[in-house]
Amino acid sequence: MLKALKKYKAPYLFILPFFILFFVFQLVPTIWTFYISFTDWKGIGDPEFSGLGNYKKMMVDNMFWESLGNTVVYWLTGLVFILFCALLIACLLNSIFQNSYIPAKYLCSHRYGTYFPYAV
Repeated sequence: MLKALKKYKAPYLFILPFFILFFVFQLVPTIWTFYISFTDWKGIGDPEFSGLGNYKKMMVDNMFWESLGNTVVYWLTGLVFILFCALLIACLLNSIFQNSYIPAKYLCSHRYGTYFPYAV
């Protein structure tokens, strides 16, 4: 293992910033948020463990269910609308470029460039 690490030192050094930033800005805040969700903490002072009490309050709160419904509607509407528009633009570009004198190997690039950002 150590021999392979020395052999491939440069690639590991290139991906090291990603892992550091991921750890600092994604993993640690996610674990901290998960921990805080089980406490009764106002942001100042020591957090007091409350177990599943916060989740029980959330399940009976009407505002939570309303906001969850709004989020799902917003997400589905945006998803359907954006994918429809992306496919429409790709089909229009395909019909425009199909009758042109552009070599076939370049014809697919506009399809990928139009549709791929929305698929990801």
